[in-house]
Amino acid sequence: AKCELEEGLVGEVQMLPWQRTIVAPSRLPIEDNSEPPDSLQLEFINGIAVDRSRECLMYYCTGEIVFFIGSIVVLMNQKKRSQRFYNQHNTTVTALHSHPTLPIIASGDLNNQPTIRIWDAMNLSTLMIIKGFHKRAICHIKFSSDGNYIITIGHDKFHSVAIYDWRLGSLICTSQSFIN
Repeated sequence: AKCELEEGLVGEVQMLPWQRTIVAPSRLPIEDNSEPPDSLQLEFINGIAVDRSRECLMYYCTGEIVFFIGSIVVLMNQKKRSQRFYNQHNTTVTALHSHPTLPIIASGDLNNQPTIRIWDAMNLSTLMIIKGFHKRAICHIKFSSDGNYIITIGHDKFHSVAIYDWRLGSLICTSQSFIN
């Protein structure tokens, strides 16, 4: 098989119809090779992580939708189409639950020594960080019905259960959810 262009049988390469409509810009933009600003700000997140938890999405008492993606917990106001972000986790968030009466949310993450962060949902400030018992990740997290305690389930091979007094950050008791 011979290429007609290589053999010199075709003089000029034919232009495709759409190539004829391309014209150079009348005013070239000024080339800017400077570095971008150091302060980038997150404006909006599209998407949700549903592969890590069964409780990755919930309605909050303010009417906002709360969900997590990566290491960020998003509070989304559907009416205003705005989002607020709690971004104090260093690794992937895996569990989420809201306090039954106070504007407080607890979230757990994925790590060799995972953390449980209890934070104010109004001003997004961290109230308490609890870590040390669980290994690998926090699978589930729940406030007690009176809101005084938090129960967590870890992602270790026994799915260890822990109960904390979240205000003091103290571990009350632990157990394995099953024995191999």
